[in-house]
Amino acid sequence: MLRIRRWLLAMVVGLGLIGGICLPVGATLTDDRYDGNIFALYGGNGSLVPARLSIAQSRDLARPAVLVYYLDDSADCKRFSPVLNEVQAFYSRKVSIIPVPADLVAFAEGRNPLPEELRFYRGVVPQTVVLDVAGDVVFDREGLVGFGELDGVFQETLGLAPVVNPKIKPRDPNARQINEINP
Repeated sequence: MLRIRRWLLAMVVGLGLIGGICLPVGATLTDDRYDGNIFALYGGNGSLVPARLSIAQSRDLARPAVLVYYLDDSADCKRFSPVLNEVQAFYSRKVSIIPVPADLVAFAEGRNPLPEELRFYRGVVPQTVVLDVAGDVVFDREGLVGFGELDGVFQETLGLAPVVNPKIKPRDPNARQINEINP
């Protein structure tokens, strides 16, 4: 009898392991399911979160701030994450990138005063807000934004001349993806 119980237990555990290994992954780039940190999974860089600086700290450093409101379970935010990683690659020493999970807004509602990072949020993700050194809004857009558009805003805000280099071709968030991990 003991041998039969061990055999049954081994079969149940074995079938459970085989079934667990064969299950498909539930989340993809094109759905609104949660599957982890979107910046690490889809942008290739998890160093953006948590944000390293606040708006006040960015102002103290005399740097423009880029606020990006996102949700880890939003398909549009997943597609936008590589663009934000490109912003970090080109402008990390000149602008402060502040990703803000939109979930925080729900937790902070009713707090007085509302944290400065949350006061620009309008309820749609992704939302990108660029503040100049003085803290004034110079760009505020909902939805997918291309690197070229942000690049123009940064050049104007920072007083930079446009860089003309045909070898540098930033990603377009609406372009065809190579695969789900490396768009």
